[in-house]
Amino acid sequence: MRKIVLFLLILLGLQLAFFARAIEKIPECCILKRDFTDIDANCAKGNVVGPPGTAGDDCYGSPINAETEAWGVCCLFNSVYTISTWVMTALVTVSILIGAFGGWLIATSGGNPAQLDKGKNYILYAIVGIIIGLVARGIPGLVRLLMKG
Repeated sequence: MRKIVLFLLILLGLQLAFFARAIEKIPECCILKRDFTDIDANCAKGNVVGPPGTAGDDCYGSPINAETEAWGVCCLFNSVYTISTWVMTALVTVSILIGAFGGWLIATSGGNPAQLDKGKNYILYAIVGIIIGLVARGIPGLVRLLMKG
C-alpha cells in the first residue's frame, strides 16, 4: 500500500512540474476574493490588482483595474486565505467522517470494551481535527492583525 501511495505522490509531483513549465510568464497580479482595504485602499474585493504601470494588462483574462505598491501583500493574503479555507474544509470533512466511523464502532461494539474504546478514540481524534481546522482558518486573520500593529 505504501508503494502505491508513494508512486501516486511521485506521479502527481511530476505532473505539477510539467504544468508549471507550461506557464510562459507568471502574471504579476491577482483577482482579490476578499477585502484588504486596511492594507491599501486599492485592495478591495473584486479588484484586479497589479504593480504600478500595469493598468489594463491582462491578468488571468481580466484587465488590471487597480495599481498599488502593496499588490504583492494583497495577493499573498488572498492566497493564504484561500489555502486556509481549503485546509479547514478538508480537515473538517475528514474529521466528520472519522467521527461518524467512531460512532459506528461504538454502536456496533456489542459490549466489547476494546471496540468501545477504539470508537471513543476516533471521536476524540475527530474533535481534535475540527479544532485544528478552525485554528488553521484563524491564522491568516491573526497574521494580518499582527501586521497592522
